[in-house]
Amino acid sequence: MQVLAGALGWPHTIKKLAFRAPHVPALARLLLDRRASDPLEPPWPDLVLCGEGLTSVIARCLRRRAAGAVKAL
Repeated sequence: MQVLAGALGWPHTIKKLAFRAPHVPALARLLLDRRASDPLEPPWPDLVLCGEGLTSVIARCLRRRAAGAVKAL
């Protein structure tokens, strides 16, 4: 995803997310290890690119928190 954003010339920030086991996407919000992850707080991005199921669940949560202003792909 970083290569895609870089190739498009878009400014981007990478956030590292850590999850506890088991890696079940439906439980991603509960399994997110907030101490081991980068903070997810405003200002919200315009676009979130995800490469796996766990992170896509978190991206959808960000979209809800930002009242739909975030596009999650």
